[in-house]
Parts: sequence; C-alpha cells; structure tokens
Amino acid sequence: MATKKKTAVKVVQSDEEPKGVYAWLPHQKTAVQEMRPYVTGEDLTGISVNAEDTPEAGGMIARNSDNHKDQWYIGKAFYEKNYALVLEPQAEMDMTVTSGPDLAAKVSDVEIVGGDMWRVLCKASSKSQGWMKSSKAMEVPGGCLVQVTTQQKNPDGSYAVAEALAFVPGVKLAADPRGGCKLSA
Repeated sequence: MATKKKTAVKVVQSDEEPKGVYAWLPHQKTAVQEMRPYVTGEDLTGISVNAEDTPEAGGMIARNSDNHKDQWYIGKAFYEKNYALVLEPQAEMDMTVTSGPDLAAKVSDVEIVGGDMWRVLCKASSKSQGWMKSSKAMEVPGGCLVQVTTQQKNPDGSYAVAEALAFVPGVKLAADPRGGCKLSA
C-alpha cells in the first residue's frame, strides 16, 4: 500500500484578520479552469472584478464550468504567475504494447500500414512514473536495423521522446526464451 508523503504547511495569519478567523492555508486546484482573454474596454456587467484589480490587456475572464453565468476577472500578473493554457487533454499512453496485434487490441483508433515488421527485443515501462524504454529490431538484407526508444512523461502531460537507429550487419532475429526476440549471428 502506498503511503502519502506528509508535508509541513506554513500557516499564514495576518494582523488584518479578525480574531477567531481560520488561518490561511495553501490549497492547490485539482481541476482545469475555463478562461478567455479580457477584451480592453468590454462591458464587465455580470463579471466579478476585485476592487484591487484594474482590467487590462493580458487579463483573463474565468467562469465556473458548472454555471457559466458565474464569471470573474483574473489580473494579468496573477494569471501569468499561476496559470498555463491547457492545449488539449492528453489520453494516457499505454506503454505496455509489445506488438502490432497487441497495439490494435489496446488502442481503438490505431491504423497499421505495411505489417508488423519490427520485433521487440526488450521493453521496460512504468505507468506510475511515466516512462518507457524499448529496443526493437527488423531484419533487412545483410543484417538488422535496431531501434532504441525512450519516452518520458513531462509535468504538463506531454511526452518527450528520444530515438536512435543503427544497422547491425550479419545478424538475424531469433526467438528469445525470455519472451520477445534476440539478435543472433
């Protein structure tokens, strides 16, 4: 069973707060916030604007995803410090795929053209840590092409990918008793 890491929390109590009011504690949003840019000079009737804010270019109008009439202005500096645009939701990548038929069974919209010519030599992955490493080979006249791939999930949910390709002369693919294939002279 996984254990949650306990983190020290700094309690912020201001002299401006009335006695008996709860302390300010840090919270992190767990949802994506719908927003659009503020248009200079637009009518802000029905949009909450904090007295400390002066709407400006670069500010944003946010709305409650469950009640689109609940809208508020977010200042440019606060937005830039605390938000980033989510371009599109990323589907979780299945890093356990080992062959073309396995891919077709696990990914509903996959299209494979030209057959399954690459064979897995070895593969390791961790869904919880967001990484995958694999080595694949394809027989060609005079030897094999070997491809090595590393994928690492970025904090924003996208993936960084690195690949290398090499020709290994004078070898063929052979079955590996541990699963997958191996190169054999």
